[in-house]
Amino acid sequence: MNARRRKRALRVRLPARRRTRRLLAAAVVVVMAGGVAAGLLIGGAAAPPPKPILDRPPAYQVTYRVTARSTGSPVTTYEVLTVHRPFSSSDITYAADPTAGSPGPPRSATWFDSEALYTLDGTGVVRHVSDRQPGLAGSDQALGIELDGLAERKLAKNTGRSMTVANRRCEVIRFAEPPVGPIKPLAGSDHDDLCIDTSGLILSESYTLKGHVVYERSAIRVLVGDVTDPLSPANAQPLPGAGQQGTTSPGVDNSAPIAAPPAPPGFQPTKPVIFTLPAPNGQGLAARSTVWAFSKGPDVITVEAGLESGGHYPWDGQQTPTQSVHLAGLGTANTILTSEGPQVQVALGPGKWLRVTGTVRPAALLSYVQQLRPAH
Repeated sequence: MNARRRKRALRVRLPARRRTRRLLAAAVVVVMAGGVAAGLLIGGAAAPPPKPILDRPPAYQVTYRVTARSTGSPVTTYEVLTVHRPFSSSDITYAADPTAGSPGPPRSATWFDSEALYTLDGTGVVRHVSDRQPGLAGSDQALGIELDGLAERKLAKNTGRSMTVANRRCEVIRFAEPPVGPIKPLAGSDHDDLCIDTSGLILSESYTLKGHVVYERSAIRVLVGDVTDPLSPANAQPLPGAGQQGTTSPGVDNSAPIAAPPAPPGFQPTKPVIFTLPAPNGQGLAARSTVWAFSKGPDVITVEAGLESGGHYPWDGQQTPTQSVHLAGLGTANTILTSEGPQVQVALGPGKWLRVTGTVRPAALLSYVQQLRPAH
């Protein structure tokens, strides 16, 4: 299972000292890239800032050859990433190349739909890990729409290099580390180079840690349009034993700190849900929120407002620059850039908060958030 993708499983809110933000487990496995490099800069001139990529295909599938070099001899696996935007995805790893015939049983797998996260356990049984807040599929990303903003905030930069990978042209953009969740600033010698094509798809990735390339990933096949997941999480079984699992239920929490948001222009609403996360000791709740999701083709805007125990906020401890803005109805807010697109964060009192994330341009998201109002 690609643990880098698993990290994006849930937007759960734990106390800051325990927050993992997305999944319930695991060491972060990062992935990287290769390809045929071209288009080097002449004379050492700085590359111009990257331009945003507005094209977002509704569905795609990328098969990657992945090489891990962190310990001992290199280990090669094959990853099949399938995405049906905006809510669903699967990320399946095989020992053999699936484009060359039957790859045999998968070594790991993760699925997302609009309601839940699933995984393949060590015995080959598909397990329901947790309910999740409706939003961008955990294995997907929306980096393309904010590339210019990432460069402006010094979270990414154009290397000036281009590559041809799987017969598709892409530009190499440098990040501090594999971008998952809030994007960290560029600093030091560690870096993660992503080659992103004109559809915003990641075709290759190369992660350098402490002077060594520790993981590489390169696309060997790219399909855009009508794609089918290799495996389904249908008939998933619950996780054995008791665990700290998030749950959703239809409706709106009466204690939600904002009024019901309007649908953004051109977007269609899904039914709001209440997401709850039990406390680690099983006594009470760590967090409870109401989530309104709105979709338009491949795009999604998610409005989440809730309460967190101990007076915490979901973004406590995040390591990314913020920019302060004033909202007409809610006061001071901060904007950040994440792998899921731009995000607006509003502290509405101790432990009371609003978070709005979207796969739209930052200015468009901020314009929409200006319409939101506190609960009466």
